[in-house]
Amino acid sequence: IWRASTGLQGVRYYNIYRSNLTDFSPGPGCLIGSTSELFFIDTNLERGGECFYRIVGVDNWDNRSLPSAVLAVSN
Repeated sequence: IWRASTGLQGVRYYNIYRSNLTDFSPGPGCLIGSTSELFFIDTNLERGGECFYRIVGVDNWDNRSLPSAVLAVSN
């Protein structure tokens, strides 16, 4: 769950990125999904360990926001 991003052109959707590295840069290889909601449920996790997420907002002109801070999740 995250707060809505704001932009002059509005936010159309959010890209969700996941990695097993703490300090990663979002890119096509770690994109796990997109949503127009302010939440995302990752159903493809392995038990045990930790993974890291970043979120990028995409506006109506396909501009992308800076990535969010890294969110660590243990499962």
